[in-house]
Amino acid sequence: MNAKIIAYADRMGKITKQSNPAEFEAIMDDSANGLQAFAHRIEALFPGYRRDIEFTTEGFDQTG
Repeated sequence: MNAKIIAYADRMGKITKQSNPAEFEAIMDDSANGLQAFAHRIEALFPGYRRDIEFTTEGFDQTG
């Protein structure tokens, strides 16, 4: 993921000099798709993480 972010940043630097709106949109689309794929992979690795976090933190706001 880090390598992709660096590549997107490099592409953004190049189009800033060229003023190419189509390339800018393509980079934004590619970047969004990459982040979405990353999020899906995290969810696949930890399918119950939201439930587990709620369960783990239950009662931490209470004092004895």
